[in-house]
Amino acid sequence: MQIKPYIALDLETTGLDPEKDQILEIGAVYDDGVSKIKDLKTFRIISPNIRFSGNAFALSLNSNLLKEISENKICSNIVIEFEKWIEKIIEEDNGITPTFAGKNVANFDIPFLISNGFTIKYHHRILDIGSCYYSKFGYIPSLSEINQYIGNSGVTHKALDDALDVVKAIRVLINGDF
Repeated sequence: MQIKPYIALDLETTGLDPEKDQILEIGAVYDDGVSKIKDLKTFRIISPNIRFSGNAFALSLNSNLLKEISENKICSNIVIEFEKWIEKIIEEDNGITPTFAGKNVANFDIPFLISNGFTIKYHHRILDIGSCYYSKFGYIPSLSEINQYIGNSGVTHKALDDALDVVKAIRVLINGDF
């Protein structure tokens, strides 16, 4: 079965509140539905900010990422850079309105992007991979549970890795493998 293109998205943040917490990292994968996973277009960017506030658990969970951020100055606005990447994909794909997929993408990742100035028009249908696996679990599973179910490695809490995990989980549903 051929799937329509979508963008698997994941963010790492300093907490759960898009109004006060910060985006640390954006990871995305453009799945054209045809290419092998290793050949898909990917995007990863980390925040140039070196002063963060937020939830202690989230900061601890992302300690390696915070170290990487402290050692690199990447760009001035990661959301603008992400928009540029999406605009290039839209142009290459004849003006498609992007569909996002992820784990909690509708009520977590997208609100964080919007609170940070995200302006790209995206498709109103958003794919939450947890909901896709409801019938297999009897509840909405975590990405970690989905990874275990499909024989994939554990969740790394690295945005690009987690976005790739979403692609793999979708491919398993559609094709039976990745």
